[in-house]
Amino acid sequence: AMCRFHIEWTDLILKDWESRPETLCTEVQALRLGDLSIVSNASEFFSPFALDVRQRSHLPHLMIACYANGRIGYLPDEHDILARSYAGYQSPKYCNQFPFTPASGPAMCETMLAALSQM
Repeated sequence: AMCRFHIEWTDLILKDWESRPETLCTEVQALRLGDLSIVSNASEFFSPFALDVRQRSHLPHLMIACYANGRIGYLPDEHDILARSYAGYQSPKYCNQFPFTPASGPAMCETMLAALSQM
């Protein structure tokens, strides 16, 4: 079954290989409700990234919401990407996309912090 899935995924991706954008665009939102700040993205954010955003935001009451306004799957850290783990290599196929690069997670963190700073 897994071999069939990988063959089908490859056939699907090859159909539009040339026309697929090199980057994946997704939404990030930030809002404040009283003392509570909320920032969201469409991924399943890995813990090191969430901790980075929480620490660098300096907000005492911060909620990080994932799978908000979309689903781009796991957003793994560099270790998982380079190790070609399930989250770093196989999982993106289930969302019909290419694997993320090591720069993807830090880019999402920067975007979320920028959204929080504009509240």
